Amino acid sequence: MSESFNAVLVKAREKPIVTMLEDIRVYMMTRWAVNKERVINYPGNIMPMISKKLEKRTSLARDWRPYWSAASKYEVMCGLDKYIVDLAAGDCSSRKWQLSGIPCPHDISCITFKGLDLESYVDDCYKKEDYQRCYREVIHPVNGSELWKRTQYDDVIPPPYRRPSHRPVKKRK
Repeated sequence: MSESFNAVLVKAREKPIVTMLEDIRVYMMTRWAVNKERVINYPGNIMPMISKKLEKRTSLARDWRPYWSAASKYEVMCGLDKYIVDLAAGDCSSRKWQLSGIPCPHDISCITFKGLDLESYVDDCYKKEDYQRCYREVIHPVNGSELWKRTQYDDVIPPPYRRPSHRPVKKRK
């Protein structure tokens, strides 16, 4: 989102501040509405970028062998590397699952070994319901400046231009 927002800022930099802010508001209003409509029509439960990450991590999980220890604890090995996974607590000793909220290949190998649903182990912030909750509010349209209500206060004007106080540049021939 920041990359596309920067593109709008580059276009708006040559404009006065009020016009620039108005352009940014209109851009955000339309983008917000498009994202809201897109998430309503999205068929899956997990958002698309996270689904791609899960597919990639699932393909990497084939190399890891889980060994069941207790009710929900596993030791996962690949060569000489070992990690401890606790599915009930939602943590892995590699700490990738705790940091991102998306199961890492170690966790996925344990989840598929147990035959559980992978989507239920993804953090709720990546699911469709939370995304819809983010876009539930609306950025409302605004009337033009000629329809704005006038206030009793004076208009805000920019400060007067003052020459810099540093030493002036010498005129050389």
